[in-house]
Amino acid sequence: MTPYDQIVYDLARQEGFTDIVAKMMAAQARLETSLNGVDYNTNNFKCNNNMFGMKYAGQPLATKGTLAPSSEISSNCSASGSDCNRKGVGSCKNGDFYARYNSPEDSAKDAIQRLFKITINGITPEQINQATDSTSYATVLKKRSYYGFKQYGEAGAQQEIDGYAGAIRARLKRVSVSEWVADVYKNNKTNFAIVGGLLIGLTAYMYILYKKGYILKNKK
Repeated sequence: MTPYDQIVYDLARQEGFTDIVAKMMAAQARLETSLNGVDYNTNNFKCNNNMFGMKYAGQPLATKGTLAPSSEISSNCSASGSDCNRKGVGSCKNGDFYARYNSPEDSAKDAIQRLFKITINGITPEQINQATDSTSYATVLKKRSYYGFKQYGEAGAQQEIDGYAGAIRARLKRVSVSEWVADVYKNNKTNFAIVGGLLIGLTAYMYILYKKGYILKNKK
């Protein structure tokens, strides 16, 4: 079991997200930190404890971290240094930098307890929570302008959705968490009811046999 998966999953469940959405958020963290086929491997994660590719916006749990890639920064901003020492030169804005967190858990809190709990572009947290698979999840994130370079409805946006959904779907297979006990019971309540009914029936049957003398009573 990967501790980072569990951190994301538990926080999401605590915030009221469904089991499948919580797991997709864990898969999303894997995707956002994936490098060369290895999850939780990007410089952003290693240098900034940043699990969701979050940019710096003055959020309470973050400070200004390393400069984002050149394709994601403003035109008057350029890079100096590399890896954890990648800094901005020129007229750089807060959004040109990744957010830096004290821990991966703070990163997960910033995404799940703040960003995913507010309405963006008219898309509410409840609509995120209605996602049932990677495609619907990727679609609702696109509507919130979470990833990619195309806005929802623009030419090329669907290709970005399909690509993001496919990446989430692949990483869902890698997610390893201990599910909440309540969900385990809910998912297996039919089996529990059957077993419970059988035990009750068996107990009643044995009692009838005992009363009729088929089962010998102990004699002093």
